[in-house]
Amino acid sequence: MFAKINRGDRMAGLMVYLQGPGRRDEHTRPHIVAGDAGVMSWYAGEEELTRAQALRVAKYLERPTKALNESVKKGRYEQVAAGRDGHGTRVLERTKTGEVDAHVYQIALSARAEEGELGDEVWREIAGEFVDRMGITSGDAPTRWAAVHHGLSVSGNDHIHIVVNLVREDASKVSTHMDFLRAKEVCRELETEFGLMPLNPNEYDLTRSSVRAEYETARRREQATPGGNPRIPWAELDEPGQHQLMAAHVADPAEWRRILETREEHADPDVAAKFKHQGAQEKAARVAYEKRVQAGEESTPWSSLSKTARARLVEAAEDPKVRLARTVRACSTAAEDEAEFVRRLRQSGLLVRPRFEKGRTDIVTGYSVATRPYKGERPIWRGGGSIARDLSLPRLREQWPDDPATASAAVQEWTAAKNRKPPVGRGREAMKPGPEVWAKATADLTQLRTQLREIAPDDYATWARVARESSGILAAWSHRVEKTPGPLAATSDILARSAETSTRVERRLETTKTRGRLPSISGAAYLLLAAGGTGPAAELAMLKAVMNLSKALYDMHKSSQDALRAQRIETVIRGQLMSVARRLQDEARAGAPAPEPSVEKTGPRTPAAGTTTTLDPRAEEALRLRRDAFGDAPVAPSNTPPTAPPADRPRPNQTPGQAPGKTPPGQTPGQRRDRGLDR
Repeated sequence: MFAKINRGDRMAGLMVYLQGPGRRDEHTRPHIVAGDAGVMSWYAGEEELTRAQALRVAKYLERPTKALNESVKKGRYEQVAAGRDGHGTRVLERTKTGEVDAHVYQIALSARAEEGELGDEVWREIAGEFVDRMGITSGDAPTRWAAVHHGLSVSGNDHIHIVVNLVREDASKVSTHMDFLRAKEVCRELETEFGLMPLNPNEYDLTRSSVRAEYETARRREQATPGGNPRIPWAELDEPGQHQLMAAHVADPAEWRRILETREEHADPDVAAKFKHQGAQEKAARVAYEKRVQAGEESTPWSSLSKTARARLVEAAEDPKVRLARTVRACSTAAEDEAEFVRRLRQSGLLVRPRFEKGRTDIVTGYSVATRPYKGERPIWRGGGSIARDLSLPRLREQWPDDPATASAAVQEWTAAKNRKPPVGRGREAMKPGPEVWAKATADLTQLRTQLREIAPDDYATWARVARESSGILAAWSHRVEKTPGPLAATSDILARSAETSTRVERRLETTKTRGRLPSISGAAYLLLAAGGTGPAAELAMLKAVMNLSKALYDMHKSSQDALRAQRIETVIRGQLMSVARRLQDEARAGAPAPEPSVEKTGPRTPAAGTTTTLDPRAEEALRLRRDAFGDAPVAPSNTPPTAPPADRPRPNQTPGQAPGKTPPGQTPGQRRDRGLDR
């Protein structure tokens, strides 16, 4: 459970909003579930709140402020320009510019979406305990407050809104000192007491919460059935009864015993993150399926689908935020400047909205993106920094040139995107790269891998940049070739975690030094995002270079004692990227052109001594890329036919005494292929 706190001075406006339909018509059957003695004497039942009643409650809550002519102030802060730093970048400081009335105190208490609906009885007890432990009702005189429940949020969270007048009936005021920290502590206490899912739940908590939600949903359905015999509430079940239901939910008895034995262990934060991701996937699958039901493409409601059918739909769905982050990361990595970044975002089908500095139209301080909504719906905007830490506009600008010309071009593109007008300029995103660009991009990747051997593991700025660009390369490739998220997308998501630093360690000065010391690999993302390529051999050579960069990140995490991230990178490379490499290798072997002599089209395959052969330039380039990709030594163009190696010299990957082309004893063919990554 988590709390969100807001303050203002319009009690009537807040109550009318809580009673109304909401911003997206998400409010259903608004009613009061808890409050002080005066409120509960009027609305003790589940009567739906009308607008007139909401205004009456607001007038009642507001009365101490009006009658006693008291007010509560809070500071008003603004971002004020404080000059420029040594690089010419505008510096903003948060400055107090005055005070505003803020006696209206609102706390939104939300349960996790996986909890389902808690019910009015549970929320009534939670609201009462929360206001008591926060010190809201601890004064000598009564504090007027009310709690409104109006259904699930857009994200599927069951929640209530607690509305408080900070002015008590004796003119004393409720203390809000350290209220954010105190609210977190109270939420942790209430989670334990009411059996709710904690902030970082372990597997026992997750299983219990999921089974409880299904149990309570079935109980409410039985209550609504005329003549039904509803089961007892979950809270009234003893622990053996709850465990019996939870064991039936887990397919493997051994797995259930392990979950039960580790119920008291500290929760791994990654378990909560994984469960949150699964919840977002389930929501995306449910929303897409319900839209097909409305369109007449499906006849069975989501609630009537079997668990197997739901699991298949959830597995095929993807969290919209993850997909959005991958698209933005691909566009940012492929772009040479900020203007090209904006054009690529729009070219990929995203809606783009800039955020200008207050009172200005020539300085962009941030941006938001959204996927195109269904007909009749509003887009859901997400800021770059909320998608991922490394995708905020200040972070992205550190990899692009900073001069007046590029800044002016970027503002023009941002303005065109905001007004839904065609792009102003035209850059690399509209061009098709040639074979020479592929060769240069692969060489840059190889050079970067060589130079990374000299970078210390604690140089977080450099490694974050390498992780971001490597993830962007694979994201661009996935955007072009994978209709549904596949191995490239999975590897991109794993590498992106190494790019999201918790603090802004990538200072502009450090990044400028790094940019001058290491080669840029944005050209690789530009190539892979463009339609078409030069064939599987070129793509295989680039994939091998990206895998080597991933191996460098693996070594860095291992040296930094970050075994968990190192293990994730190793797993995704061996489990995901190696399958792509084998497929490209098979395609390259099947499609590589065989060189043919241009002088004699018949005769023996081996030219006689003193004769020369000439290869077609495209065949020569394909042969070079193929041999580079397979790990052989580069072949320089030559008219002299290659000579066979001595019979007694072992070939690469051949042990002494091993027959050519045979797998060494005790080693499978797959292990033999995987040795390329170790090299």
